[in-house]
Amino acid sequence: MSQEHHVTETLVPLSFEYKYRVGQALEQFLTALGNKKILGIRCPGCHRVIVPPRQICGPCNLEMKEYVEVGPEGTIENYTIAKVVIDEGRIEDIPKPYVVGQIKLDGADSLLTAKVVAENLESVSIGKRVRAVFLDAPKGTVKDLDHFELIG
Repeated sequence: MSQEHHVTETLVPLSFEYKYRVGQALEQFLTALGNKKILGIRCPGCHRVIVPPRQICGPCNLEMKEYVEVGPEGTIENYTIAKVVIDEGRIEDIPKPYVVGQIKLDGADSLLTAKVVAENLESVSIGKRVRAVFLDAPKGTVKDLDHFELIG
């Protein structure tokens, strides 16, 4: 006869502290977020616009230098509903689930993963339009882009 075991708590001991330069491409991206703009970067070979920007195009292996403003509106291409968070290695339930969406911004060819805020989670679906919401007082971090909200 086999015994049943129930896991009641999971501890994932993770602690990271980073002190490094983000690089030119992400520095430009973060500076733009502080100005309530979203920047991508265009590949000189395939002409795809990648958000957030990076220095080398994966498919073409070419250096990218042409920054272009995209969004701030876009379309939800995929999403999931988050019901837990990892806080100091502990997986914890959250009082109110939220949506994490993969958003194709207008003018971009890649997807940006971000929080999507909606009054009713059932109103979120693939193909819905969203708009970026920035912090009123930017801090020069990726969190300056606070979330996306449904349009209409």
